[in-house]
Amino acid sequence: MKPIPTRVRRQFDERADAVLPGLSPDFLSADDAARYVHAFIDHTHAKECGGLILKAEDGKYVATLPFFTETDEYNPYRLLPVDETGKLSHPPGFICYALYHSHTNDYEPSPAKNDLREIAALYTRDSFFTPNDVFRNTDIATFISVHYLSGLNGSLIKYQSKGAEQDDALEDVMVEAMFKATLFEVLTEQIRGAATLGKLSVIQSSEVWRGKVGRVGADFEVYTPSSYLDLAPRIVEHPAFGAVNPTLEEAIKDAKSRSHQSSERHYGVILQHLTRQEFIASEPVLGEVDFSLSRVFGAGAEGGVQLPHGYEVHGFYCASSLYHSPKRLPPRDRGLFKHFIDPEFLLAGIKAACSRTERPVPLYINAREGAVLRVMPDNNSVRRLSELIDESGAASPRYTRNNVLAGTVAMRDYICTVAATVQLSVIDATDMWGAVGRVDAHWQPYKHVTERDWSPAFRDADAVALHVHQHIKRESDRVFGGLICQRADGLFTATEPVASYSETFDPMSVYPAESPALMPEGYRVVAVYHSHRVQPLQLWRSAEEEQLYRNMLEPHELRAAIDERQWAQYRYFFGHDGALIKYTPSGSEREGRLMERITPRADQLECVRKNALQMKLRANALKPSEYISLVARSGSLQVLVGSPAWGEVGTVTSTWKVTVPRADPAAEKKPASPGL
Repeated sequence: MKPIPTRVRRQFDERADAVLPGLSPDFLSADDAARYVHAFIDHTHAKECGGLILKAEDGKYVATLPFFTETDEYNPYRLLPVDETGKLSHPPGFICYALYHSHTNDYEPSPAKNDLREIAALYTRDSFFTPNDVFRNTDIATFISVHYLSGLNGSLIKYQSKGAEQDDALEDVMVEAMFKATLFEVLTEQIRGAATLGKLSVIQSSEVWRGKVGRVGADFEVYTPSSYLDLAPRIVEHPAFGAVNPTLEEAIKDAKSRSHQSSERHYGVILQHLTRQEFIASEPVLGEVDFSLSRVFGAGAEGGVQLPHGYEVHGFYCASSLYHSPKRLPPRDRGLFKHFIDPEFLLAGIKAACSRTERPVPLYINAREGAVLRVMPDNNSVRRLSELIDESGAASPRYTRNNVLAGTVAMRDYICTVAATVQLSVIDATDMWGAVGRVDAHWQPYKHVTERDWSPAFRDADAVALHVHQHIKRESDRVFGGLICQRADGLFTATEPVASYSETFDPMSVYPAESPALMPEGYRVVAVYHSHRVQPLQLWRSAEEEQLYRNMLEPHELRAAIDERQWAQYRYFFGHDGALIKYTPSGSEREGRLMERITPRADQLECVRKNALQMKLRANALKPSEYISLVARSGSLQVLVGSPAWGEVGTVTSTWKVTVPRADPAAEKKPASPGL
């Protein structure tokens, strides 16, 4: 347990040199601004960081970018300006509305795994305000009454003072609680005190808050962890919006980015100001895709939907699930099904778009392969599509989801029928959807894709992978991948990397079945190579273990590699730290048992992370290195290019440990010269 803090009242006259760092974009609310800077904070630093959230004269909010203080503990007075008398003052044109900060990475080793209450208390402690935080907050509560804490694994909480009397009482609660027998009791008392004496809210949730958002009650209980944790990566309190954009194009781009950060199907809205060129995309709403505005904005005081003042709904946006159960894909046109939305989803979207009393609004579809489509419906098109899609009507509609899945109607026919019924346009082009412009009733997928570019030829697949590794891009918002093939002459070559906005790479996107492009004659696929999007966590594990987690094949990606071994013998993975990892499935009995542990239940195959090993990793009941040992025992796992996480080049065994390479990993195994 940390020592009881001393009450030190800081003096304002020490901060006369306060300088504001850079500022964020404008936001509609302080919570939105807090979420923005929360995403920038890396909780692996040895020093605390933080900043201010400012309210501008026009009512919008901006955040100062995260600022690290020279001492371990964050000192907000380094940012707070003072006037000529030494009193706190507001920057010109702004009001200091809130503070935000994070804690250091002084995470203690996890206790015995059977002490679940103590583990939960440790997680909760580092996602809640310390007594020193509370003293600092109450010192300046008459100047700034709101404080955000950026916690672990997505947790973002807010405390709002109710007044000096309650603040003094909370200080007493924070100190008196420190004399409780266990950390579990200390935290329960402190959090209940904050929830009672002030307003404590969860803005973005984690396991600490049981995946719930909103006001924390006086009956708060520290959660009880288990060995398996199934929790969405990002749980946000609505209403929640992105930054204010000066153009519609930027808002559409923002909505697209938000869609590709979620693997679940979802919807959201884009707002437009009534008199100014301002556009804002909401956070995606997950779960049932009913396009309900009350789930975007929340219910107003009288039960209706209350939009932000001065804004109207410009349009809706949506995206289908990234992953699909093979049992819930049509027998043909599977790629088209993945990269559009099914009939019922579409009908719900255009009904919502036509439900606005003023006029129909556009529906933007963020296709999973990167396209953005715009549907401009009207009441007549809703009626016609309902006749074709809606199974609740008297007639027998043709283009139902069941008919598409059964193959009774082709997915391309469904898309062309939609294009003939409503105005369907491509506004962000891709290979599948073609150029920007109107989609007509004669649309052909991949119309302009005739062939792929290929790498030079090499004498083995590893040499090709090393060559590609030298040239592949490593970006935060896109992943890259491709195929390695053996030619008829025995040499090996690779397709040029194909970019994807998804969190991982789909090898079917290189030569889709719906594309007229064909693989050159005599070419045989032997391997898939790809990168993936990093989803960092901060659990009670070492920095080496965390780095390994960020640079390894996740269980669902390993499952795909094993599933696809009949046509792709090897899987090459490119880590963000520079590693090149090769996995060769063995088909052994041990690998079969591993497959059982990385496969979701039969009725949840589209929920790829609902597998035993992934949930144990998320619960911190399984270390990444322990997972790698299981993989190494099941198939052949090799390091072709070393890195800090993976160590030196060589075969990974079941006793493998993380080591730091002695030399530049890129120099340990040079790419081979082309074989021709």
